[in-house]
Amino acid sequence: MTMHDFLAKFTGKSERPVSPQASHEVPQGIKIEQLDLTKDVEQVAKLFADAFAGPPWNEYTKCGDCSQFTGKDTHAGDKCPHCESGFLSVAYPLEETVEMVRGASEKPNATMYVAKQDEAVIGFTWGYSYPTIKDYFDDKSHYSSEVREQVRDVLEKNHVTWPIYYGAELGITEEARGQGLSNSLFEKLVERAKVLNQPFVFTTNWQAKPISLARKFGMQLILGPESYYDKSTDRIVKTGNVANYIDAQNPDRILFLKKKEDHTHEEQRFSPRATLRRILKLSK
Repeated sequence: MTMHDFLAKFTGKSERPVSPQASHEVPQGIKIEQLDLTKDVEQVAKLFADAFAGPPWNEYTKCGDCSQFTGKDTHAGDKCPHCESGFLSVAYPLEETVEMVRGASEKPNATMYVAKQDEAVIGFTWGYSYPTIKDYFDDKSHYSSEVREQVRDVLEKNHVTWPIYYGAELGITEEARGQGLSNSLFEKLVERAKVLNQPFVFTTNWQAKPISLARKFGMQLILGPESYYDKSTDRIVKTGNVANYIDAQNPDRILFLKKKEDHTHEEQRFSPRATLRRILKLSK
């Protein structure tokens, strides 16, 4: 008899507290497995380019002069609408994107997973550790000096110690969305951070649905505009609140954090003893 069955029999209550990190059921016919660089990398590179081509990212083309991304209403060879001097090219050429994926696999504590259906890659995620803040900023060479100061400040305010675990990428094909795959993939990164006992940091866009994932797994918004997913309208809505700063370089960019000690607190919260206390409380 499980702890839950015993407590249900004892109290007559069947409520089961669910950890935000409880394993998420993968839809039938889909499997989650580690990315195999010998056979998956080209599919992942193509899906990466496709996943970020549309809103809210709009990384379909890129200017060779100002490095700004533009959306699907542009074409390679067009004049850049931002700087009006450079010309646009494909944002994520296949060969370069394949090398980017391979490079991610070589970073410290790299964790790379794909979701597959009939051997076709329909989702991906990966993350890795940054040993020091210098390593983090070296990898974020596109960050302006002001953004670096903002990020440094919010991490220091939250007493973040290094190394950190960084949730780098997450993408799902448009057809496969809405089945809970992002939960199953993101959980792999959260679990890796927990095993490593490292703070977990995740950057996204305030208009992107992964904001719900971050909160579901106990992460706290520490930089940028607060927003939430309104299921009734299928839209992401701003609350009007801001966590510390608006990113000085990209006002849509936000930063989430799960502190190292939160891994332990969550484990204690869902321990058998804590579960017993909550169920006994329900029985009163």
